Amino acid sequence: MYTTSLNSAGTLFRRIAGILVLLSATSCTTPSDPGDTALLREAHDIFKAGKQHPGPAKYHTDLLGGTACQNAARTLRNSNPTPEEARKVIRSYIDTAKQDSNWSYSPPRLKIPAARNPVRIDGRAEDAEWKNALTLRGQYAIGERKPDPRDNPVWRLLWDKQHLYLSAVLRNTQYRQVGKMPYEADCLEAFLRIDHRIGLYWELVVNFENRALCDYRSLNYWGGFHDHRMPPDLFPGLQYRSCVRNGILTIEIAVPWKLFPGFANTRSADSPKKGEEVLFSLVRIMSRPDSDHLDYCSAVPLLYGGHNLYGQITGILD
Repeated sequence: MYTTSLNSAGTLFRRIAGILVLLSATSCTTPSDPGDTALLREAHDIFKAGKQHPGPAKYHTDLLGGTACQNAARTLRNSNPTPEEARKVIRSYIDTAKQDSNWSYSPPRLKIPAARNPVRIDGRAEDAEWKNALTLRGQYAIGERKPDPRDNPVWRLLWDKQHLYLSAVLRNTQYRQVGKMPYEADCLEAFLRIDHRIGLYWELVVNFENRALCDYRSLNYWGGFHDHRMPPDLFPGLQYRSCVRNGILTIEIAVPWKLFPGFANTRSADSPKKGEEVLFSLVRIMSRPDSDHLDYCSAVPLLYGGHNLYGQITGILD
């Protein structure tokens, strides 16, 4: 995932830089605040200079040329009533992009064992079914390399010819919904694809109330993404189940291989084979007992949320 050619990356940076230059050529080219002028120049210079490699912060770097940043830049140039939010948008992307140089963690390559026994998706994660699974323990707050001490979740993966199986055993002092969407609650959020060369991936969310979100996402020209959201019942063969017992939240998911983004383009047969790869991120969203804010943690260190495709684990089917 870090082997994208520098020429390709440089081309993208130059194109995005061109948009910032184009914006600066409009009739309102100079913000009234000198600090805003310096902020836009800093954003422009990131693209003009490029980066040493397309590392884990590339997504946010790309977003400096995206719609949100362009709108923020226009806000500053036109002296709209609320420029503070616009400054925050641009500054957050710049700061995240700069973290790349200090982020030394490389996502691992791990073997995913084949299931020895049938896996039932019932929200129980029975040891007999999962005993030979790839098992990860612990969690890391997004942007941190030290383990988060609030919980020691267990994440497991298995596969067979029909499905990739995911499970997570999580603990919290309470489980609650703080918004309308399934991901605005205690939940497991999985990001899946089978080839780093394609810009199409699957975001799957299952929360503690067994509400699910299925979202195919495709990267757009500027590094952002388009949503292709559909109800879970339109995905034949997809299974999921969450259960809370004695304060422990267990979530299980079975993802049909044929529904994986890009499967038809990257697989030569009807089912995966030993030695093939799947790219994934596992993110846990947890509610706080003292506020309506949500915290985000990953199974392995991740610079920012699961849409960071450059931070995905490579799973090798074993």
